[in-house]
Amino acid sequence: MQQKERKIMKPEFHEDYTAGQLDPLYESTVDFDMAEVERRLGETTDTEPDYDALGKLVERLLNWVAGVDMGRPNAEAMIGRRFLAMAWVTNPGLFKGSPSASKLAETLGIKRKADFWELTGEAARVLGISNRSQKHGWNRKSP
Repeated sequence: MQQKERKIMKPEFHEDYTAGQLDPLYESTVDFDMAEVERRLGETTDTEPDYDALGKLVERLLNWVAGVDMGRPNAEAMIGRRFLAMAWVTNPGLFKGSPSASKLAETLGIKRKADFWELTGEAARVLGISNRSQKHGWNRKSP
């Protein structure tokens, strides 16, 4: 003889159900002051941006980008390469497919990829940052 399988159903959930007794710790809880935590961590958004510091950073970056000998042949190409190296260090995702420095150099037609690697290393030092692709890079260390 076959036994019939018995389905056990979960009891229905009632959102508006309340227990007869409250948690004894309920009255002793306090609201957490997230605004104070954010303020102490410097994450508040109600403060004015430091435009002076931002201006100095932009000036430093532009000085590096344009800091080539203008009498040199193809100075404009070097300025362009420096700008692209800085953009790549900041975020490789700015370029379609998030390419490696080698792939970007190849796309740009740079014959010696190490020339571009040197620029990305310099850019990383000037910016004080590196991206995920540079974690192993010999070229971003201080000389």
